[in-house]
Amino acid sequence: MKPLPLIITAILVLLLTACRTTQQALPIATASTQTQTKYVHIETIDTVYVNVPEQSAERTTNQPTSFLETDFATSSARINDDGTLTHLLHNKPGAKPTTVKITSDTITQKEYISEPYPVEVPRSLTWWQQTRLTTWPWLALALLLTLICALRRPILTLIFASIKKFV
Repeated sequence: MKPLPLIITAILVLLLTACRTTQQALPIATASTQTQTKYVHIETIDTVYVNVPEQSAERTTNQPTSFLETDFATSSARINDDGTLTHLLHNKPGAKPTTVKITSDTITQKEYISEPYPVEVPRSLTWWQQTRLTTWPWLALALLLTLICALRRPILTLIFASIKKFV
């Protein structure tokens, strides 16, 4: 067999074969949902002002003097010329402070949804690529056997020469 058809055959066999990729398929990301609930109880004490209407009252008595005062009113008494007592009562203007307890309950719910992120997915092989991947070992073996058959004399000569050097 002449070397030129052998070389052409070897080149064609190498061009028509392919190597398998080492890249593995990546996992597909999925969407997930998380819910966070927070309970808050708030209790505050606040001051409220209550308006008291102004009032007046008058009373006459046989006592010599009289004076009254409350949170809401003042009174004064006096003795008249005829020996009677005049008593005046006046409410104080303004508002009276009163403490009030205010409570509030708050429930907060937050829902977090993580969107699926894009994942690179390798595309599927074409029929020709699949054929080259499945036939590569057989073609490589056929090429190796062809080369050994075509070059058996030079290979055997080289082997015997190297054995003679060491013996």
